[in-house]
Amino acid sequence: MVNSIPVRAASPGLLVGDRPYWTQAADDWKPMDNISCIDEDITHEGLEKMLGDMCSTPLPTDKPLWRVVFLQNYKPRDSDVITSAFVWKYHHTIADGFTAMRHVVSHCTPVDETKTIEELFSTSRDVSARREKVSLSSIGTLISKFSNAVLKLVFLPKDPPNPCKPNYHLEKRSRRVCSFAGLGEEFSVKEIKKLARQASVGQSKKTTVNDILITAVFRTLAKYCEENPGKGGQTPEKLTAGMWVALNSGSPFEFAPTESKWGNEKLGVCYLNAPVKTIPAEEQLGAVHRGIRELIGSPEPYVANRVLSFFGALPHCIAKPWWDMTADKVTISLSNVPGPQAALRWPVNRHEDLKEQIPRTGLIRDLLFFVPPVLDVGIMLCIISYNDRVNVGMATAGDWINQADADRMIKDFFPQAMREIKQTMSSP
Repeated sequence: MVNSIPVRAASPGLLVGDRPYWTQAADDWKPMDNISCIDEDITHEGLEKMLGDMCSTPLPTDKPLWRVVFLQNYKPRDSDVITSAFVWKYHHTIADGFTAMRHVVSHCTPVDETKTIEELFSTSRDVSARREKVSLSSIGTLISKFSNAVLKLVFLPKDPPNPCKPNYHLEKRSRRVCSFAGLGEEFSVKEIKKLARQASVGQSKKTTVNDILITAVFRTLAKYCEENPGKGGQTPEKLTAGMWVALNSGSPFEFAPTESKWGNEKLGVCYLNAPVKTIPAEEQLGAVHRGIRELIGSPEPYVANRVLSFFGALPHCIAKPWWDMTADKVTISLSNVPGPQAALRWPVNRHEDLKEQIPRTGLIRDLLFFVPPVLDVGIMLCIISYNDRVNVGMATAGDWINQADADRMIKDFFPQAMREIKQTMSSP
């Protein structure tokens, strides 16, 4: 049943019987209470406003902490074809973005019926080399790495208020706004891979797709800071991003016998400090490339995962102040989620209990996800690639970065940053 999603309780005091209080539904609750359908026409801008409102409104605690909205007549920004949109809002205890992605995708079927979903999903991470390197490292080196990761997590300097980071803490119902756009054929996954192959930073390995996209993020921040000087105080030369990573390796559809299929137990975070001053794209790409290379193989994401788990085991009155001290240091929180690079269908006719099967194609055009900013983190930015398309979605502290500014950052500054990087790659 949809109301029995297993969620690990943060504290024994939060249990009602043997279930966390946030999944304890009222006796008269029915799954359809959390599901709604909107048949009025809705534009891209209308969907953005709706998402912003959803990010600003906490889920009611007398129902399981998820909500589904089906928009029957949605008109995308870059198409004249009326389609549908499926919005799933859920509490972070149910799933992180990576977990939600693999669960949603695992229920889909490839349009190419000769392929399986496992064959289409990006699972190129080869952890064997990293494991071999770690196994040959001295115990002293390992202890040093873990110690440095703990110290960095706890004592990382906090970014000061700046054009992208508010000078106030967001409350649960504080205003958030959302903006999203696709990069189109100009910057499809294939095209960005071509750029990555062309780029070479110093004597390092070839630049990756992730390097290019993260560089575009920092150039977007730099452009916004340049146009808003003095907002929140003097903009520092560098800003810090919290980058979320999935710790599980191998196939995203294989679960160990003891692994929870839901939750966020395999989520880690690392910190990237990169320049946001106006510098050439090549120089900024080099700085991001070197910063990410330093993080590869670092225990930082695992240490962050263990620290977060420790906080979750503490009573709320103790955990919250410690959480606030460590969670609000960054200006932007970002995720780059690689999805399957082929068209998928949503299984609209697979439910065996349905007496009447409605003929629908179920073709998935785009995938996106949003995370509302918390504390004084100004921006939560999510990049997701699917079927050779790259989509960028952003949620902001709405009273600091309003809808018009968020739209400019996503729909103007980010593509402009990608073109500047492309021009750098094309220059002799």
